[in-house]
Amino acid sequence: MESGNLPREIADGLIEISWYFPCGTENSDIFPEPVAVTNLRGDIESHWPQFSFLTKVSSAVVIVTESISEREYALLSCLQGSATKYYFMVNKQAVTSKETLGFLKKLAPVLKLNNSRVLQKRSATNEAAYVKALQSAIAAIMKSSPKRVSIEAMAETARQLGIQVDQDNKKCQHASEYAKEITVHIKDVAKYKREKLRLQGETWKNLAEVEKELCRLKKQGNIPLEKYVSTEREINSYVSSRINMT
Repeated sequence: MESGNLPREIADGLIEISWYFPCGTENSDIFPEPVAVTNLRGDIESHWPQFSFLTKVSSAVVIVTESISEREYALLSCLQGSATKYYFMVNKQAVTSKETLGFLKKLAPVLKLNNSRVLQKRSATNEAAYVKALQSAIAAIMKSSPKRVSIEAMAETARQLGIQVDQDNKKCQHASEYAKEITVHIKDVAKYKREKLRLQGETWKNLAEVEKELCRLKKQGNIPLEKYVSTEREINSYVSSRINMT
C-alpha cells in the first residue's frame, strides 16, 4: 500500500516495539496489564514477511491506511482464517472515498470486521476522542483472552518466514551460555547484588541521598547553613570511603 510522505532508507521495514507498564493505580492506569505495541515502518505490501510475522504473534493488528483499492483488497484477503483480530484506522480521505469504503465492506466478512474495528477519523473528529477509541479497543482485546507468545515461539515463527534470528548466531549462543553459567548460581538476588555488585547496594543508595540533600538542603530546618553543609559533607565522605573500601 502506498503511504507515508517521507522516504525511508534505513528504517524502512523496521519493526519498532514499545511497552506500557501500569503503575498499579486504578484511576491513572490506561491498561491493567503490561502491553507491548509494535510498529512496522513502511507499507505492508513491500514488507509482507514482517507484516506476516506481526499477524502471527499479535493479539490484534491495527492497519493504518488512506485508501484501499483492488490490489490492497486482494492482498489483505490473504489473511482470511487468521485468528488475529484486525482493526483499521482510516483518515478523512478514506472515509469520503466510495472505493475505499466499498472494499472495507467486502473485507468485513473476510477479516471478521465490525463497526467497532473500523476507526474513522473525520474532519470534525476530536484527536483526544480518537485516541480514546483506540485505547478502548486495546482494552477490549486484553479482556478477551489475548494471545501470549514466548520469545522462543516468536523466534520459530520468524524462521518459518525466512527472517534471520539473532539467537541462531554462534556468538549470541555463546553469550547466552555464559549468562546462564552466571545466573544459574543466583538464588537470592539481593544477596548476590550485595556481594558482587556492591556499587548498586544500600551504600550507594545512601551516598546518592546525601549528595541530593547537599544540593537541595530540604532537611536543614533551624540548623545554620554552614554547620548543616559541613555535617552532610562529613557523611558524604564517610559513605564514599565505605564504597572505596569495598
